Formats: sequence, C-alpha cells, structure tokens
Amino acid sequence: MPTPQKSPAQLVEEGKKALEALTQRRTRAQTLAETARQQLTALEDEARQLFGTADPEELKKLLARREADNAERARVFSEALAGAETQLKAAEAQMEAA
Repeated sequence: MPTPQKSPAQLVEEGKKALEALTQRRTRAQTLAETARQQLTALEDEARQLFGTADPEELKKLLARREADNAERARVFSEALAGAETQLKAAEAQMEAA
C-alpha cells in the first residue's frame, strides 16, 4: 500500500520545523565558538603575562628548559643530601667510637 502523499501545507510546516531546528543548532554552535574564542584569548593573555609569550612552540621550548633546570636542581639536591647523610653517619660513628 503506497504511503499517502503530504499536502503542500504539511511539507511547508515540516520545512519550517527543520529550518527552526537548524537555526537553533547554528546558534548553539556560534555561541560555543564565541565562548571558545574568548577562553583562548584569556589563556593567551595569561600565558603572555606569566611566560612572556603565547606562542605554543615557544612555550614548549620554555617548558623543556624548565624541566631540564628542575632535573639539574634535583640532581644537585640529591647529591647534597647524600653528602649530608655521609657526614652524619661519620659523625655518628665518631660519637659511638668515643
């Protein structure tokens, strides 16, 4: 049994509903895009204030330098701690021997 044909009025009404739904989706997408642009601008401003740049490649280089600096500082601290432990053990040994 063939499906009944829709009247022109029904087709127009369906078209209006589809257009309204698409308009709402577009409005939501535009709102999300604007929010994302605002967030990006705010984060770029913050990066410029904190790090002097908002360029992703420069920020990656800065991060790599800071990680290397931190690794070196951790190494130096670890060596100093080991030296302090050695000195403490030597002092304890002298006190026990005395």
